[in-house]
Amino acid sequence: MKRGRKKGRLYPQIKERIYKVVKKYPGASTYEVSMKAKVSWSTAQKYLRALKRNDKIKSRKRGKKSIWF
Repeated sequence: MKRGRKKGRLYPQIKERIYKVVKKYPGASTYEVSMKAKVSWSTAQKYLRALKRNDKIKSRKRGKKSIWF
């Protein structure tokens, strides 16, 4: 019996935590979101992209940075 999550599935607790950070700090970069949500940069990036795909948040590029709203 396997434990954990299936590949491609996201943890709802982390998704909710990242969503709350973006709503509390609009205009935050991926790095800032990752620090405030206490997850790695790559985890934050994955969940932010998923939230953007579901039209929950929006992003803009500012130079090399992605800014999330």
